[in-house]
Parts: sequence; C-alpha cells; structure tokens
Amino acid sequence: MSGAASTPPRLSDGQRRHLTASLDLVEATLDELARLVGGSGGDSPRLLRRQVDDLSPALPSRGQEPIAQARAVLAELVRALGLEPRPYSSRQALQALVLSSLVILEDCFAATLRAYGETDPGLPSVLDPALRRLHDALTAIGAALD
Repeated sequence: MSGAASTPPRLSDGQRRHLTASLDLVEATLDELARLVGGSGGDSPRLLRRQVDDLSPALPSRGQEPIAQARAVLAELVRALGLEPRPYSSRQALQALVLSSLVILEDCFAATLRAYGETDPGLPSVLDPALRRLHDALTAIGAALD
C-alpha cells in the first residue's frame, strides 16, 4: 500500500471509530464466508477485534438453567402454534453478507469520512485504493456465488 513506510494519515477520533467498526464488520463477514465455504479463514487472528475474557466464572453454572428454560418455552411455542422450520439458503446468506459488506465499504471512502471531521490530505491516496481492492475482492466472491 502506498504510504505504508511513511507516517500514516491522521484520523479524527470519529473517523478512527467509524473505520474500525466498519472494517471489523467486513472482517467478521470474511470469517463467516470462510467458515461457510469450508475454508480455514475463520481461524485467522482478527485484525480489528481483540477478545476480552470478562465473563464471570459462575456464568456456566448460572446460565445453563435459564437457557434450558428458554429453549423449552421456544419448543412449546413451536408445537402449540404448529410452526415449521423455514428453509435457510446458504447461498442467499452468503450473498447477503457480501452485499452488506459492500454497502459498509462504500461508506468508508475518504470523501464520506468528512462527516466525522476534517480529513487528512493524504488519506484518499492510502485509504481509497485499498477499499477499492477490498470492494473488488468482495464483488468477486459475490460473483462466484451466482
């Protein structure tokens, strides 16, 4: 990527938060796509999310009973109302993931980041070409599903 060896463009706090949250969603989509197509991409370390182990050690023992109760109520509703499982299309799920990621990316280009503060003049030359390549890769994934 151009500018990688030099100082990265400055981002406002809002721009940084927006890009981190948006690209984290795209990264999660890539993990899910890899998992659904049987690849190992879901095993890759995350670039934009770090898992924090902040659950109480008591959660497994305290959480199992309410989960079981909720599942029992759900089963009761399914039986009482005669509900049937709906078909779930893996292809449609993948296409939806790809499409939502493309929409997210379109909101990350330097011109749209002006809404989050003044943009560094060097930002478009670093950010936009990489986003276009990411957009192209996701478009190719979508095309492979058709």
